[in-house]
Amino acid sequence: MPNKKINISLIILIFIFNCICFAQTDSTTSVSMSANIKQQADSMGYYFVKNDFKNYLKFQFPNLVKKLGGEESLIKTLDENVTKKGIRAINISTDAPSTLIISDSILQCTLQQTSVMKYASAKLEIISTLVCVSFDNGKKWFFINASGFTSDILKELFPEISRELLIQQQTTRKLN
Repeated sequence: MPNKKINISLIILIFIFNCICFAQTDSTTSVSMSANIKQQADSMGYYFVKNDFKNYLKFQFPNLVKKLGGEESLIKTLDENVTKKGIRAINISTDAPSTLIISDSILQCTLQQTSVMKYASAKLEIISTLVCVSFDNGKKWFFINASGFTSDILKELFPEISRELLIQQQTTRKLN
């Protein structure tokens, strides 16, 4: 009989140990996933600041790039409307991502992006919400500046985006 008590105790200990290990793995995965999202969003911002629109577009939602005429057309449009008109991104930064939502095997979340832009002599701070989407379990992330869309237009353009995501209105303020 003592062997049964030891076996049951051993099984319970193994079960508890496995639960702790899985909890730590999930927590670590969540932290590394957040770091990965933020790192990719910050890379996208870096490329925009450098006017490297080819690399910037690699982070844009593929369906949006396609709907707007493709990569070459968008690079030309960005160059004409940013570089040639004297609009300059000084800094783009992001906050931590929101909680992940899994919808139809697509990972989604939001994060707040703060952009400091200069146009002529005006310096502006623009705070917007990015929707972050991954189709490959979080390895590669695509971003949509969702603050400029109404929820109906956002849903029409991107039907795969969850309505559970909280999207803040864009705010802009003039800096000294």
